Amino acid sequence: MKEKSLVELKKLVEENNMDAIYELASRNYYGKGIEQNYEEAFKGYLIASENGIVDASYMVAFCYYYGKGVEIDYNKAFSMFCELEKENNDDDIQYMLAECYYFGRGTEENFNKAYKIFSELVEKNNAADARFMIGMCLYYGKGIEGNPEKAVEIFKILIQENNEDIDSKYMLALAYFEGVGIDEDYNKAIDMFNELVERYDDEESKHRLGEIYLNKGIVYREGNGVEKDLQKALEYMMKSAEFNNAEGQFWVGYMYFQGEGTETDDKKAVEWLEKASKQNNDMAQRILGMLYLEGKENGIEIEENKEYGIELLKKSAEQGNEDAINKLKEINNI
Repeated sequence: MKEKSLVELKKLVEENNMDAIYELASRNYYGKGIEQNYEEAFKGYLIASENGIVDASYMVAFCYYYGKGVEIDYNKAFSMFCELEKENNDDDIQYMLAECYYFGRGTEENFNKAYKIFSELVEKNNAADARFMIGMCLYYGKGIEGNPEKAVEIFKILIQENNEDIDSKYMLALAYFEGVGIDEDYNKAIDMFNELVERYDDEESKHRLGEIYLNKGIVYREGNGVEKDLQKALEYMMKSAEFNNAEGQFWVGYMYFQGEGTETDDKKAVEWLEKASKQNNDMAQRILGMLYLEGKENGIEIEENKEYGIELLKKSAEQGNEDAINKLKEINNI
């Protein structure tokens, strides 16, 4: 059957044709022949769902689950998937229910139920997404006895089948990083995480790279198993900081503050310490708190702001920073 033009489709929508409303919603959702618009898609799916279109009900639940065109609401999503499952033995519905059980979204975590459903889906149609989740269960030992070696093999096979499988690439990189199910290989992990960042702007990979570079920076700063090299330490700390790692940002600020591996730099020290402080790093809050309280610290000068300084010291103290706690006691006794 010839696909209807957008003009024809919109005319049918005006006539309150439910199939047309569902079709237009799908075109909005996928950006098919029209600019992608999740909000309009959700509205259309909701109308079609309320008028008995089962596929539309699935998409409404899907939108609630992923926050497409509407705020995430796992409770509504899970409730709708459960209702749909009663009358529809559909693989997609089964998969979404299994995800809800695995991640505890809209219901309590139930790894045994999740693993059972994922296994049934793999036996039924060998679906890649269900196989990936079996790999996750095996990697973390959820719903089944852990077998990270088998999990790694699953991730490798999925990547061979689909080189755009971001999730499997991330898990394989993580396995190399952690040395779980495979020999630890930081270089391979870094290469894979970097690929995920460069090609897909993957946030989890940025987080992991921040951790890796932070660890390398600490090794060179302290001389653990390598010759101490503050310049190299700062280089790795900077890479970590640029991936928004709060501790990496603290160390960059601290090293500029102390002149470690570089000359002291007031502006850069404060800039990076502020970034770390905003991510609730207690060490950065303590140093900045002292700096704003006194207007100077360790040869660095800044415009005094006692109120802000005390606020930062309190935030640091709330996290158990002893120096901040002692400084506040000292202030209170004056």
